[in-house]
Amino acid sequence: MKQSKRTVGVIAMFAAGFVFASGSPVLEIGGNIAALPNASKVYTLSADQFMAMPQSSITTATTWTPVSKFTGVKMEEIMRVTGAKGEYAQVYALDDYSVRIPVADFKRYGVVLARTMNGKPLEASKFGPYFLIYPKDKHPKELNTPTSEAKFVWQVSRIVFQ
Repeated sequence: MKQSKRTVGVIAMFAAGFVFASGSPVLEIGGNIAALPNASKVYTLSADQFMAMPQSSITTATTWTPVSKFTGVKMEEIMRVTGAKGEYAQVYALDDYSVRIPVADFKRYGVVLARTMNGKPLEASKFGPYFLIYPKDKHPKELNTPTSEAKFVWQVSRIVFQ
């Protein structure tokens, strides 16, 4: 089915408005988590809260970018702060693309949920607000496969631990 430009534009505006309603992107963490700030089933991190967490960087190329420095929070740290547990994390993008990732990957590769690329905040139109990054250049044989590349999720808005 072919979508009109107007339909695509409305969808994009809705997604951008939802994520940036407070003026900064929001990251939702759900599923098997312990540290809930309220009675909801979702732990919500604002961009300011996210940036106040310990930052880590991975310098690597992706299929979509040249070698770049991606900075954000290690997924292990996000799990620690939220009390997330489980064997898998379902990572969702703004367009509802999602992939199921083994939590063991986070420790094995030091996976970072990046908020900046080369020192500039990631925008929704350019991989943002968050981009899940693996150190592809350090592990080319393991991470240069279609299955592994599917785990490089950009426009991350939600993560559900299972």
